[in-house]
Amino acid sequence: MIRRVTKLTDVKMPDGIMVLDIECVKERVANWVHPFRFRTVMIGFVKGNEAIQLASNNLDELISAALAELSDFQIFVFEATRDFDIEVLRGRWTSARKAFANGPGPWATIDLSNRAVNMRREFTKKGLMVSMVDRTEDIASVACIAHWLKGDREPVFRHNLLDLIETSRRYLAFERSER
Repeated sequence: MIRRVTKLTDVKMPDGIMVLDIECVKERVANWVHPFRFRTVMIGFVKGNEAIQLASNNLDELISAALAELSDFQIFVFEATRDFDIEVLRGRWTSARKAFANGPGPWATIDLSNRAVNMRREFTKKGLMVSMVDRTEDIASVACIAHWLKGDREPVFRHNLLDLIETSRRYLAFERSER
């Protein structure tokens, strides 16, 4: 298990609100409704002014560590197409552009759906889907899988951290616009 903490100088999330972002790999599975699933290998979140990244190839270990970090928060903010992050954590995401499974597979899961808010549409309505971080040294989201599988973890950590910072900045800009 890897746990990284990065102090953020220009981001401070309000009490009780956490930004969440995951990275995962696609893998073949047997004895489930679909032959593939996405397995979480990294869960990143911003609490106050800290970005915390948990990473492990052992899903049970990763979920256990994440539950300990997530217990004090009421709202989890994320941005994703079709609720990807939350559905992967719930164990229901089968494959891109396919329907969710009715229930999770036989692996560790976290169900945050009753406390998770996908802000993607709200950010788009407010014109906040512009880049809020320098992505010059970043990799594409889809490239995270290949980097992780070949053991090249640093680009995945960097990508996840940039996603966390960007979503946090968007959320704080959204909150200011609502006042």
